[in-house]
Amino acid sequence: MTREVERLESSLRDDLASLSNVTSEANTSRQRQRDNDSWLKTKLQSLSDFLDEPVCPTIRGESVEVVQCFNYLGSLITSDCKSDHDIKRRVGAETWTLTKSLAQKLDAFDTQCLKRIEGIRWQDFISNESIRLTTKQVPLSARIAKQRLTFLGHVARATPTQEVIKLTTSDPDPSWKRAEGRPRGRWEDQVFNTLQELGVPRSDWTV
Repeated sequence: MTREVERLESSLRDDLASLSNVTSEANTSRQRQRDNDSWLKTKLQSLSDFLDEPVCPTIRGESVEVVQCFNYLGSLITSDCKSDHDIKRRVGAETWTLTKSLAQKLDAFDTQCLKRIEGIRWQDFISNESIRLTTKQVPLSARIAKQRLTFLGHVARATPTQEVIKLTTSDPDPSWKRAEGRPRGRWEDQVFNTLQELGVPRSDWTV
């Protein structure tokens, strides 16, 4: 009986040792894979607009890519340390086609931001018009309309070979069909409606 127990204990120890080796090998393999994945995601960026761009270094046998811009936690970080590209990427309002509901929501959010900046609370009973006069800020929807007109000017001055002209004047795919229901508002219609409100004939802006 004692010898049988000893044999079982010896067999169990061997099995545990084998299992430990397999687990160790698996952990090593996973760690190696994680290291490889980490190097694939690793980038090098020089945050300077006056130093020379660094060369791609080789670290632990892996070549690290040098980039001019990098997306970090949702923000676009560029080597010149400026926010222009990130703001343009996030906004791009000159290409938006806004419904009346969306325009109202944007203006409401803009007003809320102004109130917070000015330290105005809801119980102060200050009208939105008074806040606009105090801060000298026009509604966000009006600024977007202005940006649309600026973009229209760029399009109107573009040469026929530029991509923007090809996109705005080309015919749609023959297989395309308009969806059922009320037609959606188009960017072009919103721009020329704004021009009409300003007394500018649409014929003066043919592209």
